[in-house]
Amino acid sequence: ASLAILEDVGVVFRDPIAIEDWKRAGADVRADDRVHLDRGLVMELIKTIPSRIEYFARDPAKNVELGGPKSIFVPMTGAPFMRDLDDVRRGPTIADLGTFHKLAHMM
Repeated sequence: ASLAILEDVGVVFRDPIAIEDWKRAGADVRADDRVHLDRGLVMELIKTIPSRIEYFARDPAKNVELGGPKSIFVPMTGAPFMRDLDDVRRGPTIADLGTFHKLAHMM
């Protein structure tokens, strides 16, 4: 479904640099700055993504490698809804956010 949207509907980019980048990559850029991406182009671009990248921290000792066999856990900034221990769907609280951060830190 997502490839069909990229092909048929496209995505509007309001940044001239992004528009030029898409043109150079071979995308179909229309007059309204709507970029249409055919499946073949998407698959070719995906092949160029490195399997691993390094995420640089201010302190180089805390740099993190993304990809490969390693996993990283990052606390979310807030879910629109959650289920509590009583299986009740509700909006999250600041306390919930603190709990999520503690859980992520322990992982």
